[in-house]
Amino acid sequence: MKNLSLLFFLLLSACVPRIETLPLGGSGPFAVLPLVRTSNLGLMDVSVDGDLVAFGDNHLTLYEVEARKHKQLLNSSPDALCWSPDGTLLAAAVVSTDGESHLYVFDRNGLPVYDQTLSGRVGRLRWSSAGNLTAGVIKYKTYTF
Repeated sequence: MKNLSLLFFLLLSACVPRIETLPLGGSGPFAVLPLVRTSNLGLMDVSVDGDLVAFGDNHLTLYEVEARKHKQLLNSSPDALCWSPDGTLLAAAVVSTDGESHLYVFDRNGLPVYDQTLSGRVGRLRWSSAGNLTAGVIKYKTYTF
């Protein structure tokens, strides 16, 4: 029994990852680049090729990594955000105070290609591998008796 316990401990200790810090800036396979300074960072999603980052910080912002440029897409922070599998389209949903959601789809340049109002609150967006967008919508109704 003593040998089994020791072996179990050795196996577990081999699975513990090492914690390392990465220098800000830097070069090599892992470079940490500052994108934006904000006190209200919300959702964030990175395009499949890593060239574009979309994030919410009281707005919906598109960041071009190579050019280090920001482009504001919406005046509201998104409640759901998702890049298409091929990285050509960005879907974002913003829930309004009346409980409806506005669904936006942008191209890689940040140009709107689709928008629609949905009845209910969008909680999640997902693209299928075929390129179809699915929005998980919850609709609340209050009953009084």
